[in-house]
Amino acid sequence: KSAAGVQCTVQCNDPAPIGGTTTEGPGTTTVPLNLECRDYKVMDDVRRSVNNGNGTKPSTVPYKCDSDRFPQYLAPDWKGTGWYRMMSPAGAVIPETSPGKWVCGTYCPGYMQGTHPTTPGQTKDVQFCFDCSVGSQYSSCSEPRQGKVTNCGDFYVYYLEKVGCIRRYCAAPSL
Repeated sequence: KSAAGVQCTVQCNDPAPIGGTTTEGPGTTTVPLNLECRDYKVMDDVRRSVNNGNGTKPSTVPYKCDSDRFPQYLAPDWKGTGWYRMMSPAGAVIPETSPGKWVCGTYCPGYMQGTHPTTPGQTKDVQFCFDCSVGSQYSSCSEPRQGKVTNCGDFYVYYLEKVGCIRRYCAAPSL
């Protein structure tokens, strides 16, 4: 439990009660009120990284997906619809542009259309896309999902929905 008594899924590092303040040297820092910044699931599978894959179809089927429809392809860090934080070794953020096909350990890599909020505590409604493009045959924004992103100060959290298999949310090292 955090100092505020909030049950956390991961380590809280909560320096003050929710909505409280903590003194750091001569200044005062306000702790964001957002519960999702303290209660989230973690995506940290290294295969989720935009650096995993070279953009060409692999000879074997290594796909993972953020869906439980086909258990043999279920990503090990997908725990169902909810708030997620991207963490190392996967990366720190969901990219804002398509990383290209055949990366992130899947056929259709997921990215966020739009930009991350810049103010701590701010939440934005966003759309997540999955790049399944094959020439002009498919869109680079296949099966979009509505979601949210919250700026938690030192990191972001994302409200993510389950997607169809061969689709997976990607992680990048930085914005």
